[in-house]
Amino acid sequence: MQKTKYSFDKNVSSQLKVLALMLMIMHHLWYWPFFALFKSISYGHLLLSIGMLGKICVGMFLFVSGYGLMASYRSGGNVFHIRRRLKKVLLSFWLIVILVAPFLLFIHEVKWYQVVTDALLLTRNMNRHWWFMQTYVIYVVCFPLFAKSLKYKMVWIPLLIVSVVCFQPLAKFLRYYSEAGHYVLHYFPLLYSGMIARKFSLFDFLAEQRVWCRLFLAAALVVARFVLGWNILNIGLIVAMIMFLIDIQGYLSDRVKRSFDFIGKMSMNMWLIHLFFIVYGIHFRNPFVDLVWIYLESLVAACVIWRVYHKLCGCKW
Repeated sequence: MQKTKYSFDKNVSSQLKVLALMLMIMHHLWYWPFFALFKSISYGHLLLSIGMLGKICVGMFLFVSGYGLMASYRSGGNVFHIRRRLKKVLLSFWLIVILVAPFLLFIHEVKWYQVVTDALLLTRNMNRHWWFMQTYVIYVVCFPLFAKSLKYKMVWIPLLIVSVVCFQPLAKFLRYYSEAGHYVLHYFPLLYSGMIARKFSLFDFLAEQRVWCRLFLAAALVVARFVLGWNILNIGLIVAMIMFLIDIQGYLSDRVKRSFDFIGKMSMNMWLIHLFFIVYGIHFRNPFVDLVWIYLESLVAACVIWRVYHKLCGCKW
């Protein structure tokens, strides 16, 4: 096979989300402070290293989000409905807040007013990792401005360069004053890179190249990330992952693709709820069994939330 007929479509997007979810749970379960559950295991340091690497999951989600938002924007005739997008995301989030709040109130983890401020995305008392929702909502509100910037080379090229070079160091300084601002700046290059990749059909172009060219580029991106050690090069690592997923599409059955697609639809709800199972749930001594257990718990809970959401909204699956 020299060229591939596949590109970055919904199947590949779902598969990338499933991989990101696994890395996310590895990061939260096998990194501090929950790494202490498995610290005594002989290969504990390996788990810790994998847990650290799992942090790339955020970049993966934001890259694919930027790509997906840009795809929706272009297919809609360069029209983006902010309210419709926010409604889709926030209704599920509020449902999770309503379902989880009684338990946290009962065990005195939060106060009722903290539940309200969390629901309004002003605080993160119920789950400190809900900063992602704050960041994503800001990105959605600002997306039309980001999309319009891509019409002008004199705007998007300097903006991309400045964001790659300056935004992450600047975000560290900003963290002392605003955590929301910190995360928005820190992850902007990944969201914007996803938008650029869709705008200029990067993966369609790569799919047309010979397989050895794609393999060489993927290997170079992976080596550059781990040799240089720059976090911003996670963009290249994510591109390499997507290229790999594109190339294996022909070997995956329709049943496997449907399974990935289903879990991909549950990804946001799993993201929002998995930490409650890690903090308050049952754990197994074997880290791999525990990983699968947390993943399955989160998937089942996400499915229940998905069903309730669609019952309330009168929508079909």
